[in-house]
Amino acid sequence: MRFTTAALLLSFGLAGPAAADAPSAPPVPPASAAAPAAPTEHQRTYYFEHRLLPGWVHKSAGSFYADLSSGKLNRLLDAAREVVSPEFSAGLKVTPRPELDGVLVEYPAPKTMPLCYFAFVHANPKSETGYDFYTYEKTMVLPGMEDVVGVVGSWSPNGTHANMGTRTYQDAESFLRDLKLEKAPPGV
Repeated sequence: MRFTTAALLLSFGLAGPAAADAPSAPPVPPASAAAPAAPTEHQRTYYFEHRLLPGWVHKSAGSFYADLSSGKLNRLLDAAREVVSPEFSAGLKVTPRPELDGVLVEYPAPKTMPLCYFAFVHANPKSETGYDFYTYEKTMVLPGMEDVVGVVGSWSPNGTHANMGTRTYQDAESFLRDLKLEKAPPGV
């Protein structure tokens, strides 16, 4: 058995004087030994805007919406500070819009796509969870579409993103008008 193993090693050039003189390569650490890279600011911001907040809106049975609409912003601001940065948290602006049955969230100006300019949390009794979550996201500029600034989107309760098309405006009021939301009639 020893002879066979030695013969195979020699025949493949894996043993003998040449192999002994060859410099050894540094050992490759196992994949689990390498520490994962910390998420970038872009990744943390995306998570906050596109995953965390829509999840809270759809899964909190209205408590997150109630906090936002009553000015209780500690949960939002603490999460923004911990997940993204203190500067990002300080740049958030939340405005209840009772005439639209909702709350506008204004983010610091996005540097890259698809980070958000705004989000609107809409109390909608016809929605699966009673709430809709809309976004206005920075998008890429394509040839012939240089005036395009963003994309209107929405997040469903199951985490599906809907793209509602490109837009050219840059202000929150145009975003809200674009959503064409109306206050629900009493009792609905």
